[in-house]
Amino acid sequence: MDPSIMRVCVDSPLPHLDRLFDYSVPSKLLDIVKVGTRVRVPFHGRLVGGIVCERADTSEYMGRTSDIHSAGAVPSTSGAGIDLARQVARRYGGSLWDVLRLAVPPRVASVERRWIDRVTGPSVETAARLASVAGVALLDADVSHVLGDRVVWEAVPEPDRSSLPVMAIATHALRAASGGGSVIVAVPDVRAVAAVASSLKGHGLSRWTSRSGGDFAIVHAEDGPSVRYENYLAAMHGAAPIVVGTRSTAFQPVPSLALLILWGDGNSAHQDPHAPYPHARTVAAIRSEAEDSRLILGAWAPSVEATALVEHGWATFAPASREGIRSAVPAIEVLTGEQREREGPEGWHWMPGAAWRVLMEGLSTGPVFVLVPRAGYVASLACARCGQWARCLTCGDALRRTGKDSPLVCVGCGAENPQWHCPDCHTSRLSESRQGVERIAEQIRRMAPGGLVTVSSVATGIINDGAVEKGIVVATPGALPAVSEGYSAGVIIGADSGLGRMGTEVDAAGLWFSAAALIRPRAAGGLMVVVGDVEPVVRRALETWTPGDLARDVARERAALGLPPFGRIVRVEGSEELLVRARALPLAGGTLGSHAEVREVPSPTGSLNLLCGRRIAQEIVDSLRGLERESSAAGSGDMRMRVDGSLVLPG
Repeated sequence: MDPSIMRVCVDSPLPHLDRLFDYSVPSKLLDIVKVGTRVRVPFHGRLVGGIVCERADTSEYMGRTSDIHSAGAVPSTSGAGIDLARQVARRYGGSLWDVLRLAVPPRVASVERRWIDRVTGPSVETAARLASVAGVALLDADVSHVLGDRVVWEAVPEPDRSSLPVMAIATHALRAASGGGSVIVAVPDVRAVAAVASSLKGHGLSRWTSRSGGDFAIVHAEDGPSVRYENYLAAMHGAAPIVVGTRSTAFQPVPSLALLILWGDGNSAHQDPHAPYPHARTVAAIRSEAEDSRLILGAWAPSVEATALVEHGWATFAPASREGIRSAVPAIEVLTGEQREREGPEGWHWMPGAAWRVLMEGLSTGPVFVLVPRAGYVASLACARCGQWARCLTCGDALRRTGKDSPLVCVGCGAENPQWHCPDCHTSRLSESRQGVERIAEQIRRMAPGGLVTVSSVATGIINDGAVEKGIVVATPGALPAVSEGYSAGVIIGADSGLGRMGTEVDAAGLWFSAAALIRPRAAGGLMVVVGDVEPVVRRALETWTPGDLARDVARERAALGLPPFGRIVRVEGSEELLVRARALPLAGGTLGSHAEVREVPSPTGSLNLLCGRRIAQEIVDSLRGLERESSAAGSGDMRMRVDGSLVLPG
């Protein structure tokens, strides 16, 4: 094999250039360039970035291959990491470069230079420390029921309330790492990262740093490029056997992966918003098979997608014991229409009297929370007389108000509407139909004068866990901070808002269970009240704390109908000519437009929405990717494909 020929994946957005290109390695870089090394190469008259993906015996290019211009001092990923990126790119119909861009953090040259002479693998001290603390951790949390190579784990809250069961997660991680393998823990957000890190430190472990080494690495963007890249390299080379991070950590290359824990796979934060939009759960599942490692998908409320893996026989389900549930969870009461009717007009307020009394009683023993489904101030307005939605006088889109004294602003064109009046009854008075967290907090301050009200949302700033000791916390889902010893009570308002799209009931229930997990146990007086017209099956699951049963029942309903996750949705956008060509693509058993296992779902945007059986889905994705390459090479249209996106059924 000629070591001077390397095949490089280059940074290009064009689908027909999604392939490897041969480059020569100049003599000055022979000892540096390896598989996984970031390089700069000449491409179409300019220098572009790339990653070396393969060595080649000879070049298939008939002309003279160009030289690699420059290279990183150490590889930025591994051969296994590149193989994983290839599999993910194929599954989602995307380009290899797009996946590598999501998987590998930006290179920092100074960090690479410092890494050249480092010894890889864990230190003797780290290995000894892991072995000694693993046995102690087993005494702290009982995880003996979480058995199997691939497990969907229904967890219960721990005595020290947190957004995730950090003691159990640390126990899983320590037990696997003490056996000599690497462990990845992927969580939804930075607060969860901090909670896991705190638990590991509580077991006597230290975070890895370039100065002093350590036992576990943390990889997330908020640390800044240098610290993030240092910890990434430490995990890749095995210097830190445990790595904790957010969704991209599912891609983290490590030596000898023993266990990957993904917490809260139903959380939308695990869905990457960048093409080809991979989900961390799918990445973790692909990786578990490819590297023959254990996988734990944990949550307070298992997602339908994770439950589908159990239904397929690919994973096993580890339910929480009823005894554990009874001792750990709060009481949950869903206010029904009959209960609200008995209270009269007060019962139909956004904060019914029964719910408000629960909050006021809870305040006497600790902090309480109000969970609001919407961010902002007022998301939707309507005519106070006839109830017609308030719409922009310019474009007809909805109006909203961003603050108490703010003007009416169109959510579509952004125009102000100071002279708005109802076109039907001509009044200018408005009612606030969909209030956001800031407006709700404003009203609670008036309802509880002199009380401490803390707001936690993306717009106002997310409050850190443990920062609140008393008062009322008003938060959006995902922004509710954990408090010491747990909240004494909580109220979820507008629990029926945003429902109606397929799967939103189960997703919402997952958010409500996550909030309830931060409340004290029933025996300590913990109580959560849910206000909203929720489905009876969701109400039963909440009040009996049976999230696994809810997910299983919904999964089986979808399986019978062939709906996701038992079918896969593929959306294709492009010119009418391209969509006609897409429908005519040949498949085993017919064409794309006529195949028995393919249903076309009507789309209001004119895109081609396909609901495919899982058996044939990958063939469809491969065929559409081929068409995308052809159209890109011919310059005949801008075709775009999205795999496993949301499915909106026609009303």
